[in-house]
Amino acid sequence: LKGWKGKTVTNPGEDWYLAWKHPISGKNGYAYLSRKEADISKFHTAAVLGSQLQKISDDVARDIKGKNPKTKAEALCVFLIDQHHFRNGNETFAKLKEGTFGIASLLKKHVSIDGTVVNFEFVGKKQEVWKRSVDFAGMPEALSFIKKCSEGDKNSKLWSGDNWRVTSSDVNGYLRAYDKDGLTVTAKTFRTYHANRYMFHMLTQMGHAVDKYGLSDKDVRKVYKGIAVGSPDSKLLKKKADGVTLQDYLGLDPYK
Repeated sequence: LKGWKGKTVTNPGEDWYLAWKHPISGKNGYAYLSRKEADISKFHTAAVLGSQLQKISDDVARDIKGKNPKTKAEALCVFLIDQHHFRNGNETFAKLKEGTFGIASLLKKHVSIDGTVVNFEFVGKKQEVWKRSVDFAGMPEALSFIKKCSEGDKNSKLWSGDNWRVTSSDVNGYLRAYDKDGLTVTAKTFRTYHANRYMFHMLTQMGHAVDKYGLSDKDVRKVYKGIAVGSPDSKLLKKKADGVTLQDYLGLDPYK
């Protein structure tokens, strides 16, 4: 990518060896010598989310039935991220000629409704096509709201109305109430939480204790590839699986 700048680390206090400025987002990116500390922090943030998941679900259910349309849309996005594993999305990438989308950046044309079933179809991260159908039979307020949001110009934002609109930043802002111990919960944290929870569930089903005595790198990679099946990121996940090691999961239990 144009704009990449390499740097050799000489300062012992730094743990990255390559830095660049993303040509689209303008944000700095780094390649790290070790991801250990970042991965541990990411896991503990997922644990913070897990410890508050019931409260988040209760708050989301309340806000979906509420009267404030912006808050209702934010809550609906969180519901779909949590229960149906949508990505949040990013407005910058949605505006590109061959844009990619997430639940917060969808356009009205990405949604169709058949009875109580809402069908989502759009191009997501890595140009993977997402097709998800969600039945809102037990959520009449949500269904009615989505129908209203989907009316009008099909090339305009789904989550918008008179004097309000929701962005990916708004969805993360909704989740600020659940930050804890200096750790920031974002929409992305749900993917970390659910993937690790399912990972440990599958390892347990294989009859392994999640420790260095009962589990091998081969076992971890096998389950990791299993999680990738059916995912919009399946190709990427399967490729990453070859580098996953047992050490990544030792002593970490998302059920606690």
